[in-house]
This record gives sequence, structure tokens and C-alpha cells, in this order.
Amino acid sequence: MTELSFERGADTLPIGVERVVGALAAWAKQNPEGFVVVEGHTDRYGDAKRNLALSVRRADSVVKQLLALGIARDQIVIGGFGMSPKGRRVVVWTSRSDVQTIEAQLRARGAKTVQTSVLVASL
Repeated sequence: MTELSFERGADTLPIGVERVVGALAAWAKQNPEGFVVVEGHTDRYGDAKRNLALSVRRADSVVKQLLALGIARDQIVIGGFGMSPKGRRVVVWTSRSDVQTIEAQLRARGAKTVQTSVLVASL
């Protein structure tokens, strides 16, 4: 797992990110059956809706770099993770099919999934 640290409240890629994203792209090219899961995260400060939107924008900025490096869109899964002011974790995936694809791949490799459905909540 690779982590990138964004400036507080920002969705622009940090300086020097090319090496990290380049390594992810190289892995994806060597593993065309694999998936790159890009997760955007935020802290619990501020408005929960804004935090969730920010987390998705952060993930999207990494995805744009991966696409620019030639990674196929169907090899990339995006997740956004925010925290509400009450400390509750809020999660959004770009689509239900993304989650189903990940679950199927994990099961094919012998993994057990703990949660098989996705709850989308309005804040």
C-alpha cells in the first residue's frame, strides 16, 4: 500500500508524486488482470459532505495521473473515505460494479469477504 499526503483541504497532487504513481502504473502494466484501488481520505474536521467530495477529488487526481501513464480505466477502482464531525466513517465507491468486481477477485483468490453489500447514505 502506498500513501500520498495532501495539503489540508487540497486535492492537487503533492510535489514528487510522479515516482509513487509511476510505480503503481508499472505494477498495473505488469499485472493486467489486477486492479489498482485508489482511495481518497479526509480527516473529520469540517462538513462531512465536503470532506467526502474532497476525498473523491483526491482519488480522482491520482486516477488522472494513472490514465496519463497508460493504465486502462477498467483496471482502476476509486473509493472516497471521509469522516463526519461525529467521527463516523463515510464511504463512497464510484459504482456498485466496482465493489462487485473487487469482491469477485478476492473470492477467486480464496479470501472471505465480511461485508457483501454497500450502503450509500445521504448526509
